[in-house]
Amino acid sequence: RVIMMTRMLRLRWTTLPSWMSSSPRQIEDIRGSIDKIDENVAEVKKLYSVILSAPTSDQKTQDELEALTNDIKKMANNARNKLKTIERNLETEEVERVSADMRIRKSQHAVLSRKFVDVMTKYNEAQVDFREKSKGRIQRQLEITGKATTDEELEEMLEGGNAAVFTAGIVDSGISKQALSEIESRHKDIVRLESSIKELHDMFVDIAMLVESQGNMVDNIEVNVGKAVDHVEAAKDETKKAVRYQSKARKGGMIDRIESNMDQSVGFVERAVADTKKAAKFQQEARRKMIIVGVCVAVVLIIILIIILTQFLTHFSVLFVHTLRFFVEEDDDHALLCYSGDCGVFLPLQLLFLMADGEPNGLLPCPLLCS
Repeated sequence: RVIMMTRMLRLRWTTLPSWMSSSPRQIEDIRGSIDKIDENVAEVKKLYSVILSAPTSDQKTQDELEALTNDIKKMANNARNKLKTIERNLETEEVERVSADMRIRKSQHAVLSRKFVDVMTKYNEAQVDFREKSKGRIQRQLEITGKATTDEELEEMLEGGNAAVFTAGIVDSGISKQALSEIESRHKDIVRLESSIKELHDMFVDIAMLVESQGNMVDNIEVNVGKAVDHVEAAKDETKKAVRYQSKARKGGMIDRIESNMDQSVGFVERAVADTKKAAKFQQEARRKMIIVGVCVAVVLIIILIIILTQFLTHFSVLFVHTLRFFVEEDDDHALLCYSGDCGVFLPLQLLFLMADGEPNGLLPCPLLCS
């Protein structure tokens, strides 16, 4: 049955008019354009915030905003023309025949039209909000300079569209150059914004009227889609139950035994994992204790070595003091003799100091050691 239905659908697609063969591609193009417009609208909102937070408009920011506005305008016109083309083709085809394919395409067209209007409404709301905030900035600057204006008066000034005419009435009020520059900048922003709003207005109204006429259809589509999802989920559950009942009827309790064995295997694996973690933890503890013991042994050995060296140096110094005893004897040439009692060697030393009565003045230490 599935193969036959597939063949029937292929045959139906091949018998469609030429414009219908490109409809799926058109649908995807429109959907992609709408998504891109939505992304650009988010970027436009960010740039609006940057412009409103700065005293004067940065040229780079203005260029980025203009580029995004042009992209939105271009993609919106493209999407709108494709939607209108599909609408005309659907009306022509509907006169000739009514089929499931036709209903599907009408539903797709209605959903895309609604999505397009929602995106453009978001864009229009962002433009209007930016205009109101810019107008509020101008009004506050005028109030600071002492030239208070009402909303009606400010609207009349803005509708002129000429910056020179707009600022001519406030130059003589003693306003500062910075305030005047900000007012002129905000006025230019509003003029550019109103031009963009006017260009998109006709297109927006055209598609909005189409969506309004298709309102009930779109609502019914959403309801039917929700019901279809519920039916699909219920069908999936029923299919699983049928497969399970059929398997039990064929294999008896084999599935139950398999599930039981799988549960036991899972339990064994979980316990093995827990035991492995414990073993790794104990191994880490053992390694840490071995390191601590090694450090303690090294410290003890160092202390013992220091004690032995200290004792050795003490005994050696005492032995050195007792073994090196020197006395000085005078010879005929008034030389000094150094005598070491241990080795019995006499070492002549030249007298290095004057003797008052020709006799050595006390004992001199020997600077040489007997080898």
